[in-house]
Amino acid sequence: MPGPVVTLAEGAAHEAPHAHLAPRPIPEPTGRRVRVVSMRLEDRSGVMQRVTNCIQRRGFRLETCAVGPTPEPGIAGLTLRVDPGYQPPDQVVKQLAKLIDVVSVEDITDTPRVEWTTALVTIDRRGAEAIVDPAVARLDGQILHRDADRVVVAVAGPPAELATRLEALRPLPGADWVCSGPLACAPGQPVTMAGTAASAPPTTQQRGQ
Repeated sequence: MPGPVVTLAEGAAHEAPHAHLAPRPIPEPTGRRVRVVSMRLEDRSGVMQRVTNCIQRRGFRLETCAVGPTPEPGIAGLTLRVDPGYQPPDQVVKQLAKLIDVVSVEDITDTPRVEWTTALVTIDRRGAEAIVDPAVARLDGQILHRDADRVVVAVAGPPAELATRLEALRPLPGADWVCSGPLACAPGQPVTMAGTAASAPPTTQQRGQ
């Protein structure tokens, strides 16, 4: 059974200020087997191809992928959502740990965690300002561009919450958006090679093990 995910905003209206920022486990939808995997790997040519090839060869399904720099020079951070299909869930981490570029890989599905994703939204304003402008204000995002024809807004939040907010925009004229893959971290867990040796859980694999 897949583990908990965390929403940063659910129930915020009934809690003290900033209480919604604490990681909170909530159950995944029944029947889902998706694993959330946090990785650190050497940032060099071909590394993403090797990761995706590993997933494909094993018959896993890659749902989302988000990658970017970390504070460590030459080390990239990667968050994956992977469906192992009918294979044992621990195979995701075990197979990814075999890649030469991997510094550490951890399955954080069963750990209270924070997930966050970003979307860029474009909406046509021509002749519909009275409808579009209030809808943009309700998004609670950052307006990156606005002219007489269109508005572009950056919006961020927990993946499920953000999907609901975006779906409400669908009836608006010319509404379009593109989303990043969710980033995830388990607060209190190590995020670099130097910090993992003493406290890493059994689902963490490091190079050389």
